[in-house]
Amino acid sequence: MTNSKQHTDDFHLVRNNNGEWISDDNVVFLSRIEAGILQVRAAQNGKNLSIQHGFGNRLWCYKHEYEEIIAINIQTPPPINRTLKIKKKMKKTSNAASPLIYKGDKPFKRIARTHQSDFRTNFLKVPFDPDNKYGKYGAFLMPDDANAGLNFCKDFRQEILDRIQKRYPRLTATQHDGLYANMLRSEHIPWNVFIPMAHDLSATAKVFNKILGADEIDEVTDIRIEWAPEKTKCLNDNTSFDTYIEYLHNGKTCGIGIEVKYTEEGYPFGAKERREVMENEQSRYAQVTKSCGWFITEISNRPIRETALCKDEFRQIWRNHILGASMVGNKNIGKDKVEKFHSITLYPHGNQHFNVFLPAYEQFLTDEGRSTFGYITIESLIDLLDQHFPKTKEYQNWINYLRVRYPF
Repeated sequence: MTNSKQHTDDFHLVRNNNGEWISDDNVVFLSRIEAGILQVRAAQNGKNLSIQHGFGNRLWCYKHEYEEIIAINIQTPPPINRTLKIKKKMKKTSNAASPLIYKGDKPFKRIARTHQSDFRTNFLKVPFDPDNKYGKYGAFLMPDDANAGLNFCKDFRQEILDRIQKRYPRLTATQHDGLYANMLRSEHIPWNVFIPMAHDLSATAKVFNKILGADEIDEVTDIRIEWAPEKTKCLNDNTSFDTYIEYLHNGKTCGIGIEVKYTEEGYPFGAKERREVMENEQSRYAQVTKSCGWFITEISNRPIRETALCKDEFRQIWRNHILGASMVGNKNIGKDKVEKFHSITLYPHGNQHFNVFLPAYEQFLTDEGRSTFGYITIESLIDLLDQHFPKTKEYQNWINYLRVRYPF
């Protein structure tokens, strides 16, 4: 049976989530972006909105709910501290054609770039700069909008900006653009996802117990963004966790290291890293890999350069995994020593690279190694947040923001 039908009198019906048939005169079909924006506006203004899934997973809502929400007068504050130069650019972009297509994008990245550009247009309602090297493709914020923190969730924006300033007191221009302006990179995702989670550590524990598949987390004690233990006592390089969750299990300190991906895939060694890791069997990479017990003998008994771990597809996954391994039982790092560790990769379902290579990486692991390794899609994580966090306006705004911003 399909989710739509037609009577002989040409009267069209659609079926709602409860299996009831509704006249299509009483519904409004929506794109995913439109549905997300309506959900946020409804939550912000205390209105009901029931998003339904029709034939082919097409989204729709009831017409009376739609009309009530769009009738709300949204007051948009005027831009602050806009220079004349920026105003001229804004005027120019308002009359500009659509953003250009970047010909070097692979199919998934092209879809993601378009999605972020649409989010900028329809959700943030700010222009792009057609003269900017990156801005002309649409998924790059103009200077004032970037500095105002528009790359971050509005309900937690000031806290996020304060935490970023504390974490990065000085950023180069390139680093600043990557975090504040570039909507397509993954740098902003940990801040938007995990800083709000710190407001309810009990709910956070429930979410991660679901991810780990066991009631292992008794209490979450800290959430850190872009963090690593003292490098000279671990991997002796600049590897860090995009997010680090510290928790207690039976009174012991344990950790979860999270690697966040968006459009990224594998990437090659630099010359220095190749020399120090692949060609040096005394490197911390090699020592930890061989001694931790997480890798099968076909890996641990061979020179690192001869293993698949050094391949572009697996290297980032491997290095974050063994950074955690270097912390387990390591008394040299003091309070950062952990009793147990889990490495988790967070990525969008549409990124086929990680759909293939995360499961493939598991073939290199022993049973013990598999127990320390996992992955979850952004879409699945958002569902868990919705399930376990309180149904307050602030949290619902945040969860709706994540649904609009990242999945597609």
